[in-house]
Amino acid sequence: IRKFQWIGSIAAFENGSGQLETRLIEGQFGIDFQNRDRFSIRISHDDERVSTPFAAAGLVVPAGSYRFANTAVSYVAGPQHKPAGTLALEHGGYYGGERTTVGVSASRVSIGHHFALEPTVSLNWLDLPGASTVARLLGARATYAVTPRMFMSAFVQYNSTLRTTATNARLRWEYQPGSELFVVYNEERHTPAKELSQLATRALVITFNRLFRF
Repeated sequence: IRKFQWIGSIAAFENGSGQLETRLIEGQFGIDFQNRDRFSIRISHDDERVSTPFAAAGLVVPAGSYRFANTAVSYVAGPQHKPAGTLALEHGGYYGGERTTVGVSASRVSIGHHFALEPTVSLNWLDLPGASTVARLLGARATYAVTPRMFMSAFVQYNSTLRTTATNARLRWEYQPGSELFVVYNEERHTPAKELSQLATRALVITFNRLFRF
């Protein structure tokens, strides 16, 4: 064992009337091993006040006050393993019901000197009062290094429950040390089984920063 780590945090958010909307208390314990593997466990307690019903994985969460706890465990297998990656398990309450999540992500797979791929799979069992569903998330991140100071990356994820495909593409260019240009493109499409994909949202964000030394 190389290192033990303890982390605790408390966050609270109020609306304009001074009413508590969210209070999240988290505690995390982690172990870093000499072989670069890592184990962690996180326990959280959440108080939520929902003023307007909202949809979660196709199910409706009604307005009201909710209090629930979650436990998440993850193990990261270092690059010396074949295959390497992360296994994550989470179970606990979720707005009057329960949620169980199993996620698997492979470590970065290099293809040549410039291109890398990182696939991910996540299964989410969601049980709310009167309804339940299973959300399957399939995704992959691709990264292409143009130069040591410029790279392009794209993350694509498909949600089988909502039948949506979300894309996040980004260009980062460090045109001089400490100064960067970011171009980010986000898009989400509905993909019904018997229809062409329909555009839901689209956004383009350009961020420019310059480092001045005195």
